Amino acid sequence: MSAYLMSDYDTKTLGALAHHLGLAKSPTTAARVLRKANNDALACRYGDKPAPLRGTVDPVEFHLSTASSFHFAELCARFEYQCAEGDYENRPGVVLLGKIRKELDL
Repeated sequence: MSAYLMSDYDTKTLGALAHHLGLAKSPTTAARVLRKANNDALACRYGDKPAPLRGTVDPVEFHLSTASSFHFAELCARFEYQCAEGDYENRPGVVLLGKIRKELDL
């Protein structure tokens, strides 16, 4: 399996979504938890060093109401695939991703 670093924009979109769904108090914290899961997968696969998430998440920047459920389903699936290295099921970011998928009934 290949693993790559998800873009800051995609990671922040999921962080904003988690916050919007009431699964996280802070969209920035949610995005950082998701980025850590992605970084951990890259470290397991390639020994890469962590790439921190740049900036913060402003929920207003992400127009969640205009995105389709297909968009979120695809984004969640892609993110989950990129985090699937090592003991990934117990990583907080992967657990959060599962909660997002459940909340959206994906």
